[in-house]
Amino acid sequence: MFNNFFRRLAACVISTSFILPSLTILPLSETTAETDKDANEIAYAEVLNTYVEKVIPGKLDNGRDELHNWAFSDMWMPPSAKNTSDFGYKFYDLNCDGIDELFIIDLRFADQYGIHVNEIYTLSNGIPKQITTGGARWNYYVVDSENVLGEIGSGGAYTHGYTYYHLIDSELVAFETYTHDNGTWYFAEGEGCLNIPMEEMQIITEDKVYSEHHDTIGGIEALIFDEGYYLFSDYKVKDTQSNIAGNKCGDNAYWTLDEDTGTLTISGTGPMYDYDAIGSNGNYAPWFIEKSISS
Repeated sequence: MFNNFFRRLAACVISTSFILPSLTILPLSETTAETDKDANEIAYAEVLNTYVEKVIPGKLDNGRDELHNWAFSDMWMPPSAKNTSDFGYKFYDLNCDGIDELFIIDLRFADQYGIHVNEIYTLSNGIPKQITTGGARWNYYVVDSENVLGEIGSGGAYTHGYTYYHLIDSELVAFETYTHDNGTWYFAEGEGCLNIPMEEMQIITEDKVYSEHHDTIGGIEALIFDEGYYLFSDYKVKDTQSNIAGNKCGDNAYWTLDEDTGTLTISGTGPMYDYDAIGSNGNYAPWFIEKSISS
């Protein structure tokens, strides 16, 4: 039976052999520009560190991180040591709330099939939260200028489809889904659209599908999502937000000092605390106390 699980897992997104050759991700809109990279890396340090220390080296048990209750794409399987330069991450504010989401991207097949999104995270009350995972048969892309997440996938040679989501209260909420099954297109919309049995969905034409969403496969070819991401090979493991709480230099600002290079980094948002000039008897900036700063 073509049930909801099948539609969600397979038909609402797409097969590596069938769809990935055409799958691309649109460039980000200027209205949702990424915020400060350093602040984002600190906010998501627990996630990024996990990829460097466990996921990419192939040290996960059963494809999960039980400590955080995070699941991972089957694109990581089998668990074996992989090259950090084949994977990257992108910060992008999916719902324009001023908080960037974290996209974990797979570049191994980018030249042939485009970039693959393995997992997506957001921040809920300042704590990283996984909101979805991709897979060999499904992928995600950002619908240009609409702050909509598109999902595309396949359940086989004759079944594929698309689902579109808004990010609301740290959860992906589907508002449209299209399923192609044995030559017929089915459509449902609104709250709970993924729970509607296929026999109760509206039958529509293929032209209707691609006229409503020209960015889907078969429509206008979009530019590949090839800018503004960072490679894990360049990422340096960081203290988590909780570990650097003592390094506050403002209500929402933090400082870190790389003692190997002497580089001081200020990250976060809002004003810094007022500090007295060196040489006076007063409130010195904490990084000047027995620290060696070169830049």
